[in-house]
Amino acid sequence: MKNLKKIGLIGCGEVGSLLLAQLNMLLRDVQFYILDHNLEHGGKYLDLKHALIHQNNALFFNEQEGMESIDLLFYAAGVPNPPGIDRSVMAHQNKSIIESIFKTLQFKQNIPIIVLANPVEASCFWIDQVTQQRHFILGTGTLLDTYRLRALIPEEKQALVLGEHGPKMFILQESINAKDFQWDAWNQQLKGLATEIRRTEMGTKYGVVASAIQLMQNLANLEDFPLPYCRKINDQLQQLLKVNHPIYVNHHLNAEKFAELFSSFSSKDQAHLMAAAQQIEKLSLI
Repeated sequence: MKNLKKIGLIGCGEVGSLLLAQLNMLLRDVQFYILDHNLEHGGKYLDLKHALIHQNNALFFNEQEGMESIDLLFYAAGVPNPPGIDRSVMAHQNKSIIESIFKTLQFKQNIPIIVLANPVEASCFWIDQVTQQRHFILGTGTLLDTYRLRALIPEEKQALVLGEHGPKMFILQESINAKDFQWDAWNQQLKGLATEIRRTEMGTKYGVVASAIQLMQNLANLEDFPLPYCRKINDQLQQLLKVNHPIYVNHHLNAEKFAELFSSFSSKDQAHLMAAAQQIEKLSLI
């Protein structure tokens, strides 16, 4: 993963176009392949193409055959949920979009696919199913919520949010240094931040893009430290396929290692993680 020469992006709306602009500032001599059938060959495409020139990057638009040779894929497509409505409401429609897109695409074996779209854990599960478990799928998940928590409580630089990127997220007690750990109050504030953002914005884009780029950097071995993100464990733990855990991106994670990690949590946090797993499973199996 150290030499990223071809990167794919599905979905070039608010989040996807911002992601591409950020990647362009970080990488040189890269070919970017964009798939977005809602984007015309017009202003946005030309603007992005012009921006890539100074880094010697190239942009290819809706050239599906180019996806066959990419080294990494970002998935940022889908229909956003209306303001004030839970992200699960659009689940059926977003599942259909994933199925229609990935059934027509071919990739190299075992490429990483970083998922930014909501519902993120369920989207990871659906992509894994449609691609017949041939790829390494990661979701930004509660890495974004972890960034939000650390912004909310700056002194807690090692704080982690696990579970589900949604109602069943929770702050990992072991990651907090404060003696007066205000679990209920902090969780409530944390869950309200997305709503606060959407009072003036269509949705989160800067935070989720930062999360996706961090996953990419860890994959590329530029950095490696535990991140709370969405990742498959194994097929023997179906109910925990896509729960967010604090794990290394480049480390193999099997059932034994996860059991060791799980046993290090308090009984309260174990219960929260299992509740998140049940919520994710329910949504994934629609």
